[in-house]
Amino acid sequence: STYDATILSFDFVSYSDSAYFNYMFVSDEYTEYVASQYHYVFAFFFNGSNIALLPNGTPVTINNVNNGSNSSYYNDNDSNGAFPFEYDGFTDMLTASITNLIAGQTYSITLAIADAGDSILDSGVFLQAGSFSDVIISGVPEPSTFFLLGTGLVGFALVGRKRKKA
Repeated sequence: STYDATILSFDFVSYSDSAYFNYMFVSDEYTEYVASQYHYVFAFFFNGSNIALLPNGTPVTINNVNNGSNSSYYNDNDSNGAFPFEYDGFTDMLTASITNLIAGQTYSITLAIADAGDSILDSGVFLQAGSFSDVIISGVPEPSTFFLLGTGLVGFALVGRKRKKA
């Protein structure tokens, strides 16, 4: 079962054979709820496939990117609170890739996030402004300033109540 699902779908016209955009997954469910029944799930669906993947093809979730799994893509904000926002952890800026497009063709993409197991605590996906392009945009911002560049999907998982942390 999922709760608090939020879905954004839109069409775009391809100007080349590829499209890319940069994103970051953030969650207040890090680190206490890794490998538990409480977690957020999200995906970017293109032609029925999830393109929200790590470079090794692993789907981005709190169970797949954390202090113990794929930790090179993970930033802990729970123990030190070094970053100026409430989320307890977040991924590095990642790039979603869409390939084998036909120039001039219209395509659809769906971005979705939902809470699995309960309806509390927040997670979100931030999109880097100006990164939806036919080339990979480099020069990714520092994690402490990424929220200034986020568009759409900010606070994707609306208001949540705090679950007592274990």
